[in-house]
Amino acid sequence: MKIEIGESLMLSWLRHVKGCQLVQLNWKPSTSSWDLFNEVEIEDIMVKTSKYFDLKYSLDIFKKNKSHFQLMQQGEIDALGVSFKDAKIENIYAVDIAFHESGLNYVDKSETISRVIKKLVRTAMIIYGYFDLKAGSIIFASPKVYNSVYSPLTNCLEDLNTLFDKMGYSFKFSLYVNDDFREKIFEPVISSASSVADTSELFMRSIQMYNIFADEQKSRKRHINAEALNYK
Repeated sequence: MKIEIGESLMLSWLRHVKGCQLVQLNWKPSTSSWDLFNEVEIEDIMVKTSKYFDLKYSLDIFKKNKSHFQLMQQGEIDALGVSFKDAKIENIYAVDIAFHESGLNYVDKSETISRVIKKLVRTAMIIYGYFDLKAGSIIFASPKVYNSVYSPLTNCLEDLNTLFDKMGYSFKFSLYVNDDFREKIFEPVISSASSVADTSELFMRSIQMYNIFADEQKSRKRHINAEALNYK
């Protein structure tokens, strides 16, 4: 199975920063064999969010998806993490990450915003439908998003949180992009690299390899500087 470097980063973040005991990448529901809970409410979520974003922002977030079941069948969560306390689920994290070197872009600004909102709403539907949970942390992460997309996307997320709260759900939708991505995801994972020995975490191993040579370079520079001082 192909694993993207961004997904590997999120695996390490969920395990070592958010404290999830269970983490899986590229998680998909088994729509053919699992029971689907709360189907009426899930359909209502799809209808209400579709109408809301169409009326307020002229965004067709679900496009050709005519049914909630069809929409959920297409769903995949890049990184899913679950933390437990006292033998109960303490929190569930669902992360979708997009790593575009030239900046987040799906065709154009409207399409980019529509796709992000669609991913977030579909994830909430999946968690409610297959885990029977009305709460969880649903995150879209990207290291580089230009302000032309970031600003309207932030407004949409505020509305999405308000809309779900009014419908009686406790999902928290969050954007971790640009400086937030660096400060809340990237840097904490980098800081924990020295204490992790799991060779299956590809992002973490790449950082550990980099640190080997970075430390050698620092040592070499200190040695050269010391020799220069002695020479003087």
